[in-house]
Amino acid sequence: MLIGLITISSISFYGCDFNKKQVIKGNLIIQNKAEDFQKGRFEETQINNINTGEIQISKKNDKYEKSGMYTSEVINTDPFNTMLLSCNADTPEGTSVKVEIQVKVNGKWSKWLNWGKWGTYIKSGSDISSQEDDLASMDEDVLQIKGSDKAATSLKYKLTLETVKETVSPSIRMIAASLRNDAKPIAKIYKDTAAQQNLSNVDKVLNVPKFSQMVRDKNIAVNICSPTCIAMAMNYYGIEITPEESAWGVYDNLGLLFGNWAFNCAYAGSYGLEAYTDFFNSMDDIKREILNGNPVIASVKYKSDESVQGDLPVLHGAPIDKTEGHLVLVCGFTHENGKEYVVVNDPAAKDDNSVSVKYLASEFDKAWVKVVYVIHKGISESVMPRRINAEFTATGSKRQNINDVEYEYQLKFNNKVVNLSRENIKSILVSKNEREYSYIYPNSSKNLFFRSIDGSEEYKFIIVSADGRVYTSKDKL
Repeated sequence: MLIGLITISSISFYGCDFNKKQVIKGNLIIQNKAEDFQKGRFEETQINNINTGEIQISKKNDKYEKSGMYTSEVINTDPFNTMLLSCNADTPEGTSVKVEIQVKVNGKWSKWLNWGKWGTYIKSGSDISSQEDDLASMDEDVLQIKGSDKAATSLKYKLTLETVKETVSPSIRMIAASLRNDAKPIAKIYKDTAAQQNLSNVDKVLNVPKFSQMVRDKNIAVNICSPTCIAMAMNYYGIEITPEESAWGVYDNLGLLFGNWAFNCAYAGSYGLEAYTDFFNSMDDIKREILNGNPVIASVKYKSDESVQGDLPVLHGAPIDKTEGHLVLVCGFTHENGKEYVVVNDPAAKDDNSVSVKYLASEFDKAWVKVVYVIHKGISESVMPRRINAEFTATGSKRQNINDVEYEYQLKFNNKVVNLSRENIKSILVSKNEREYSYIYPNSSKNLFFRSIDGSEEYKFIIVSADGRVYTSKDKL
């Protein structure tokens, strides 16, 4: 064992239930330190930092191997029938991580179920093909034990790290598993002093930036409640990001959705935050996070009035008639006229000014399905991903439209032209003189045609590409 660098090819007691009677109590398991990972099996992998416990691919002759694998020890738990898994990792260009899970039911292990493949610069996706056996199934971001009377009592996870460059490796900083048992609730166990605070009369509201999904890129606006909440939380922690950047950063290219809970947390984690999905048991769990200065993203379903059809909880004041599944960001709690309210940034609002709403706490509690994203300020000094500064240059060509003339521009980065066609670009945001963004929708052209009056006005562009890169430019056009 080396201080600061631990390289282990195998652990002789791996696979044995040596801790058979040692059960981790509580519904949340977080592994993010070297001591958490040391009892697992390392195959061409290593713990890179003894303080932060990051798992990386091993080096040979000062070069990273092409791939490596880490398999956790057997983790014994309270009985559970549903599990959420989260992974926080740094994945430089050319790298990726894959996570698989095994659960033990009545003494029998399930097959390895694929959580998905994640990377900042790849088309991340959950593997939705044949992710089940007779014991359990994996539906994108939720693992479910089969049989209403069945429960798992142990789990293992397997990490596969890959790189196409010998100079870089992905780094996995955290694995979190949250468990639920519908028949016998699993307690939440907190180690800090906030657990002992009086949570019956919390009156605190965090100042979280407000984004409405409804005024964003029209091609995706109605589907991006989850990444819009992620963007609000990230801006709260000082990371400037737009909902479009977040949306394409969290996108599940195999599940074809923006709402993969695990990928949303992985994206926030890629910026150095600690982010994971969790099952909460009560509003007190949210209040605890608020008291610690952390907004909470909550999954809800509701209808806005009793007159709206559907067997859904009523949430008066909601911005849309009804939803079977929606994400909102809880900013805090307040009291008025003897009633308790939850202060929420609801991204379904018609505009940014309408995002902040107050819901009766009793109604919100019924609308909330007890699933959350927990996001904390992290300890990582991650530098990826970040916006890339690029520059528009005029080609000298122009085209006549019905009412005006558009001039052609190339976007250049490192003297290379960026392909701006719809094959490569997901969203183009533009603002004049730092005002609200409008949108240019990519077409078949590899360059940008833009109407400019006299070339003296400054425009800010944010351009989100399909390969995970985000270009930004401030140019006078």
